[in-house]
Amino acid sequence: MNLKIALHAIAQETFRDQADGDYISARMNYRMELREQFLWASLQACEKYLKAILLFNEKSARFCDGAKPGEQKKRRPEFGHDLHKLLVAVQEITDLPLDKPEWLTEFLGYLNRFGNNRYLSIATYAVGDELRRIDEVVWTLRRLCQSFDWFVTCGDGPEKNHRPRLLAQISNPERRKNPALERPFGAIDGHLEKVLKRPHRDMARRALVWNNLFFANRQRHRLSYLHLSSSANPPQTRDWFNTPAITQVIEEYVKF
Repeated sequence: MNLKIALHAIAQETFRDQADGDYISARMNYRMELREQFLWASLQACEKYLKAILLFNEKSARFCDGAKPGEQKKRRPEFGHDLHKLLVAVQEITDLPLDKPEWLTEFLGYLNRFGNNRYLSIATYAVGDELRRIDEVVWTLRRLCQSFDWFVTCGDGPEKNHRPRLLAQISNPERRKNPALERPFGAIDGHLEKVLKRPHRDMARRALVWNNLFFANRQRHRLSYLHLSSSANPPQTRDWFNTPAITQVIEEYVKF
């Protein structure tokens, strides 16, 4: 099998389609006011979308040192869940236009810090705009989760790569006016598109389109829902955790 075909299949099925499920799960968790579960699923979705972009461009989604395959096999730094490193790697794809809102990097940093907080290891918070932001982040990243290397032969002429033209189209600001109606060249037919085609009473579809400006079958311009604004401090921030006699015993039961 051609390496590019293999990488693109992994990018689509292992990363992009799974990220779609994480994104829907994140929205469901937000609606149920499950803050940590929402942040974890959001982190997972963004991580997989970024890794899919790298694979669609034949870049490593595992190692972040820029070494070629087969080089420096031992102790090479890996991306893991680090959204910042993944975003930097995506931005280093010189011809790939990442038409992103100015706050995207900061929001990914927020997910980096609080997304992997499944056991409430650190103090956490949500200010209320996280759902709206994850929707736009997913819309921004997912449009790049496809191959732009389309080669077409016209008659007896030479084969032409349409990548520059397609990349120029995707960065067109006009496409942001009605994001829910934007379909990236019809090239993506992933899990989200299949969910949107389901009956309106389908639970996954309802979770996806609920108050969503970016993924729906019609364009909304206003939203109306209660924002999830909350915070929490873990037990280990309390006074008794500073008592060695207690913490030494606790460490026999739980690893912090």
